[in-house]
This record gives sequence, structure tokens and C-alpha cells, in this order.
Amino acid sequence: MGRQFACALERDGDVWCWGANGSGVVGTGDVSAREGVTQVDPRNRFTAVTTSSSHACGATRGQLGCWGNLLPNLIVVSPQAPFDVMQVAEFAAGNQFTCAIDDEERVWRRGDNTFGQIDPGDLNDDVREELSSVRGATGIVAGYGHACALLDGVPWCWGANEFGQLGRGTYGSAEGPGPASLREEALALTAAGDHTCALTRSGRVFCWGVNRAGEMGDGGGEYGPLPPALVSIY
Repeated sequence: MGRQFACALERDGDVWCWGANGSGVVGTGDVSAREGVTQVDPRNRFTAVTTSSSHACGATRGQLGCWGNLLPNLIVVSPQAPFDVMQVAEFAAGNQFTCAIDDEERVWRRGDNTFGQIDPGDLNDDVREELSSVRGATGIVAGYGHACALLDGVPWCWGANEFGQLGRGTYGSAEGPGPASLREEALALTAAGDHTCALTRSGRVFCWGVNRAGEMGDGGGEYGPLPPALVSIY
């Protein structure tokens, strides 16, 4: 699900998108309004697809292609490779930025850097680089202005942190990659907007970040708890 659009991956590798197409997120090669669902790049068979508020990405034969509003001043209406990376194992899309893990477990980042989600030391509109401080990553997720990679059971997060979405027990400006203060080994991560959650080996869920709509599972409040807190599911 994106912002006013959605995409679906079929078992045979076809990707179909629908919704508002003002920034080319439906992937049909233009920005014209579309009715119903339309197929993205019928020449290829995709193995995975993800969406953000601004764009979508899909992998085919290990190659990553993205379409939509990839950067503040760049709209791509059909799949285009954001990185010069041969094989992509995992990928995530944030608001006008994209992150990926290649087949050597290196993390790559490209896109809008307003919140330091690519590099807190270089707040330009388009930054493309390898995240050399995080090697061996096995999973990656992205929120609106932050991202996290899973490294040896520990979430390493970077980017915007005004709501504590980096999980370090602090609120503040954009920060570079660092481990979240999670008390248990994480098996999987997810992120959306300004918050992040982790599923741990014990089967429990911990969340951190903004809490305006009760994202932490505790009834709501402007800011989430510090450090990451257990969500009471049962």
C-alpha cells in the first residue's frame, strides 16, 4: 500500500498497480489518470514488490527497478534501477528514498536526504552511497524519514529521530547508523511513517517512535516510550 495507490504481486510474477497516478506510481509509463488495475512492465517477472508513500520498487532476476516519485525533483514512470548493484537480496522504500541489501550483504542507499535518511552529514536532495558501517545485514525496512537494517539480531537505524524512531532512548535530530536499545534478539523488523517494530526470538513484539495514533499499542500519546517497549498483544 502506498499513499493513494497500491500494488499486488501475482504468483506468476506479474505486478499490478492501481490508484492515483500523478507521480507515475502505477508504473504504466505516464502520469495519466487510470481506471482499474494496470500491469507494470509486462516484459518482466517480478519476485518481490514494495511500496512507499511516494514510489514503488520491484525485483526481477535480482535486479531492482523503482518507479514513481523517487526523488523530490525526479518522477520515473516505468521501472528504473536506483543503484549500480548487480544482485539485490532485500530492499525497502521510504518517502522519496530507497534502501537495498545486495548479495554480499552490503547496504546501499539512494534518494532524498532531507532527514538524514541517507547520510546525516550530507543533507542534499539526492545522495547515493553504500552504508559501509553496516555489513552483514539480513533485513531492511524504511519509514517516512528513517530506515533500519537487521544485523546479527540487532536493529541498526539511521535518519530522522524527532519521535525516537531510531530506538536509542533519545529524541532529536537526524543521526547516523547505530543499534537500537532492544533488550531481545530481533528476528524481523517493520517500519511505517515515524515508528518501527521488531519481532523477537521470544515471539514478542517491541515498538518505538511516534505514538499519536497508538502505534505503540498503549492507547496513544505524542511520543512513544523510551527505550523500545513491549506491545501487549494478549
